[in-house]
Amino acid sequence: MKSRGGIVTGIALLAATVTLAQTNVNSELQEKVAAVKQAAAENKQKLQQYTWIETIQLTLKGDPKPPTQNSCRYGPDGQVQKTPLGPPPQQPSGGKMKQNHREEKRRNEGLHARCEGCPRHVCSA
Repeated sequence: MKSRGGIVTGIALLAATVTLAQTNVNSELQEKVAAVKQAAAENKQKLQQYTWIETIQLTLKGDPKPPTQNSCRYGPDGQVQKTPLGPPPQQPSGGKMKQNHREEKRRNEGLHARCEGCPRHVCSA
């Protein structure tokens, strides 16, 4: 019977050791998780203070448009807020009829440029 008592004691001691090891692993894991959460919170706070310049360059049908720049930062709601830099874009002058006339003239000039060598009156269609 002594051997059985020793086996039971050994098993109990082994179970206590395993439980203690699991507790240490769990506490270490919890400490690591807490450290990761703290680092993520610090990074988020630093990102909220970060600002950058956004530059947009468009090319429409091979015609480069003037670049636009925005100063960007994170707002209190976590969304990116953009503030235009430089002068505001120029609005075309004149009414709708004048703007339509300009557009038609641009289209006709483009057609004429493609018809090399022909008289202008032929290309104005």
